[in-house]
Amino acid sequence: MSELWEAVKGAALELKEEVIGWRRHLHQNPELPGEENETAAFVAETLRSLGVDEVYEGVGGTPSVVAYVFPPGGNKGKAVGLRADIDALPIEEKSAVPYRSRKKGVMHACGHDAHTAMLLGAAKILVDFRDRLRRPVKLIFQSCEEFPPCSGAKALVEAGVCDDLEVVFAQHVYPELPTGTIGARKGPMMAAADFFKIRLIGKSAHASKPHMGVDPILMAAQVINSVHHIVSRKVDPFQPAVITIGKIRGGFAPNQIPDEVDMEGTVRTFDETLRKKIVEWLEKAVWGTSLAYGGAYEFEYQEGYPPVVNDDRATEFGQRVAEKLFGPQSFVCLPRPSTGGEDFAYYLKKVPGAYFRLGIRNEEKGIVHPLHSAYFDVDEDALPLGTAFMAGLALGWPAP
Repeated sequence: MSELWEAVKGAALELKEEVIGWRRHLHQNPELPGEENETAAFVAETLRSLGVDEVYEGVGGTPSVVAYVFPPGGNKGKAVGLRADIDALPIEEKSAVPYRSRKKGVMHACGHDAHTAMLLGAAKILVDFRDRLRRPVKLIFQSCEEFPPCSGAKALVEAGVCDDLEVVFAQHVYPELPTGTIGARKGPMMAAADFFKIRLIGKSAHASKPHMGVDPILMAAQVINSVHHIVSRKVDPFQPAVITIGKIRGGFAPNQIPDEVDMEGTVRTFDETLRKKIVEWLEKAVWGTSLAYGGAYEFEYQEGYPPVVNDDRATEFGQRVAEKLFGPQSFVCLPRPSTGGEDFAYYLKKVPGAYFRLGIRNEEKGIVHPLHSAYFDVDEDALPLGTAFMAGLALGWPAP
């Protein structure tokens, strides 16, 4: 089978300029989550021109596009799923590249333009190598990854996109790994990312007569201390968790005790049981403080994406594919998960699969900026690797 891997790698290199062209077109024309209509039309038109077998638009009531490439003999057996996200971010691009965004305040600052272009390239390879396919391949170009909890993945899963899948894979460009590498780990890969809002309700009074009121600022100070005790004193040290209060608002004048304070924050966990316990502990901290100070409260907790948990077999398989395509030095076993969130988790709750990191860092080219930076860019020399890797995952997955 070694000749197949060489052929796939060669095909990806031949497609490099075309994939770069797709990526730059998408980069210049970004669209916000849920609004990717032009992007979806471009993807569908390109897929049809490449000769895929079936193309479906508007899947799950979103702009998402789903397509199939069938092996000889047609659509038989469970499929291998390959997913790319297609949405951009509300960020004004500050880089001076010739393909910079043409839309004010909208930018592909997370590399979804590259994900889409590479999966289009993989589609071309799979069409050309369809006689080597051992099962159907389902190509998923997913809308709305960036705005939790409004998840395109959740909408697609609820629409049945996973029903005919045996396994599903995705990759994400990663500026912390150098170009030429692919990284992953078994088990927890990314965190559940949840959001909470707290309103502490006191009683307004003049600052000279605090005994006439109930001070919600003092309540807020106590709540902040109590919340940060949760991770240090209630959570097992071997179970990672992060609680952050990132926004607080209260008061109108320096000589007035306000009547309420609002706070907002996030909770990031890797374990579903711990995730639920933290909700309970958070509200108890707020309730107890409000009771002690004679105030009241409102508490709202919004679950974001679940944790991304890689299947062992799928991760090991991806490592073998990367090493066969690019050599043993190409795969990096990531030592720890990320506390970022990803809605690919919804697919992995339905079927086994794995989520990979594609290295794009190139210090000589100045491509070092983090995801969601206004200066973010992709080393386009990494695109053939990602293209070949996605195609290789589909071609290499065992027959039924």
